Amino acid sequence: MQPVPSALSDSDTVTHDRIVDAVVLRNYDHDVAVALTITVEDLDGTTVFEDRYCLPPLTTEVIDLPLSVGTYRVAAAIGDKPSAETVCALGNEATRAACVETGNGIVSVVDGLD
Repeated sequence: MQPVPSALSDSDTVTHDRIVDAVVLRNYDHDVAVALTITVEDLDGTTVFEDRYCLPPLTTEVIDLPLSVGTYRVAAAIGDKPSAETVCALGNEATRAACVETGNGIVSVVDGLD
């Protein structure tokens, strides 16, 4: 698999729009940092984004994605544990985001923000 860029500069040529606030990461652990791998696939199963994030305890991080508005399969994994995944409608509205939450060594992915 060819690496997919996690950040773009103004000089990069992109055929996609940038979805602002596409994935929200939340770590609910009080004293444990967590290393997450986030993978986004189109509905044909092609990986369109993949990156690793280290979230300190009790933090939230928001990821903008270099993708067109649409429906994607979003997966999150902690280390080598099985991942959680769901199909999410991603867009530039607050309700069109994937929410990845972790705590107590588990991870979940839900469509939209509550």
